[in-house]
Order: sequence, then structure tokens, then C-alpha cells
Amino acid sequence: MILAADPSATLCFPLIEQHQINVASLVPPAVSLWLQAIHEWGSNAQLQSLQLLQVGGARLSATLAARIPAEIGCQLQQVFGMAEGLVNYTRLNDSPERIINTGAVRCARTMKCG
Repeated sequence: MILAADPSATLCFPLIEQHQINVASLVPPAVSLWLQAIHEWGSNAQLQSLQLLQVGGARLSATLAARIPAEIGCQLQQVFGMAEGLVNYTRLNDSPERIINTGAVRCARTMKCG
């Protein structure tokens, strides 16, 4: 496990490359910073080892979510919940539509709501 002092691309991208990190976790504003850096630098080459990006802490827009596989080059897993309570994740084998739009409603299928 590598802990970075901040989520900036200038710090994290070299760490990912040096340590061959394959899973990273970010909040949505940091995802925006990473995508902006990739656009400005014209490359995501330092992220070749990254296989999974977990994003949580706030709602991730569908537009931003859809850019992650194409521009960062890894799978997205959305995370929702509070650290001290229930935490929900999109499944790794969910469809891109479900992952981008933050999962499935469980009560509609398996529980009585209300």
C-alpha cells in the first residue's frame, strides 16, 4: 500500500508507475484533476499498471465516470457509503451502464420497500 500526501497527478502518476500500483481510490474532484493532467500531458503512460479506480466520497457524474475507462485506461468501481457504516460498491462484473450510473436499486428486486 502506498499513501500519497495529496491526490495530484504530479505526485500520484510517478508513484503508480514506480510501484506498479494496480488499484487506486479517489474522490470525484481528484478524478477531474487526473483527467485534466492526462489531457494536458497528452498521455496516460504512467498509469499502465492501474487496473481499477475506486471512486467515492461524493456523487460521480455519469459524464466523468464514462471518461475513466477511455482516458485513464482502467475499470471504474463506484463506492457509496459512510466509512463508519454501510459501504456499497458496484460489482466488478456489472455492465458499464450500471457502473457509470452507480449501481442497481436493491429494494426493487429483493426487499419490500417502504
